[in-house]
Amino acid sequence: MKVLVAYMSKTGNTRKVAEAMFEVITDDKEIKPIDEVESIEGYDVTFLGFPIHMDGPDKKAARILEKHCVDGRNVVLFITHAAPEASPDLPPALDKFRQAARHANIVDMFDCQGQLDKNTKRIMSLLPDARLRQCAKLDNSQGQPDKTRLDRARAFSRSVMERLHEIRIEPDAESRRRNMKIEYFHASVYGNGAKVAEEFKRQMAAKGVAVNVHHVREAKPKEMPPADLYLFSSPGRMGKPIGDMHRFLKEARLPSGTKCAILTTELAPRPDKNGRLPSEEELGRCQRVIPVMNQMLQEKGLVKVAQGKILVTGFKGPLEVGWQKKVEAFASLITSSPDTLPEGSPASSLVLAAT
Repeated sequence: MKVLVAYMSKTGNTRKVAEAMFEVITDDKEIKPIDEVESIEGYDVTFLGFPIHMDGPDKKAARILEKHCVDGRNVVLFITHAAPEASPDLPPALDKFRQAARHANIVDMFDCQGQLDKNTKRIMSLLPDARLRQCAKLDNSQGQPDKTRLDRARAFSRSVMERLHEIRIEPDAESRRRNMKIEYFHASVYGNGAKVAEEFKRQMAAKGVAVNVHHVREAKPKEMPPADLYLFSSPGRMGKPIGDMHRFLKEARLPSGTKCAILTTELAPRPDKNGRLPSEEELGRCQRVIPVMNQMLQEKGLVKVAQGKILVTGFKGPLEVGWQKKVEAFASLITSSPDTLPEGSPASSLVLAAT
């Protein structure tokens, strides 16, 4: 499980609590000030810590919560405040943090007393609000959070992580798709494969997956970008992959075990003079684009997870009727395949080479 502990701390109270919680987490973990966090996407759970400002989050804290707490992401909130934990003013203030994080899955919430800043205390004692002046006068937060409160923070963090492991919270399919980055390499001659590439890119974008499209002549096969899945496609020439794609695959440097897939654009079978279409067996003997590509990829130790074929009705096109539906089916196959994203692998790029 990947865990982030992020905090906003003006006087050090929330940082101390964050460090105590971080200390007992045994999973893959990071800790940093919230200002250094661009996104919490990709973490299985994120601990977010803030001080209470007056009677809830200040404007900056509210904006941060609203920015990161989206799409049902798993978050744990921890809040520090100068008031004693039993103060009747706390529940409404804590509810404002929950409200700001309402679009996330709030796994749990922790709060504890922290030391009131001397300058803040002085300002409160001078304010016209009698309640705030009274709070400054009765302040008993010196030395907080103390060892007892930090131990309570550690116990809370440990308990949360134990519960998460029991229910095995994992990133959902939508999150995995968002983390998939795709590089699409094609060898289009007459534009058919380029259309397939752009349609694939459009449909994957609708699923929240970014796709970068390149022609193989403009790519560097010896400097392949990192990828979750490399997906190659080629038109056929004399029943084999086109020369540009053949050379690209031959020179491509990829580590053994890399996931790959194949999507080709091939000439639709034509009837003979008697109107008979060739059988699948007959087609298999003359159309060997996919088998040849399979062999080249297997020799490199790559592992194929999917393959597909789109037909071209003439030598230069157009693509078959309903080809967009075939691309849609193939895109769904890629995003739903359990092998597409190997467990524990970093999010990288899917590379699709088409005609």
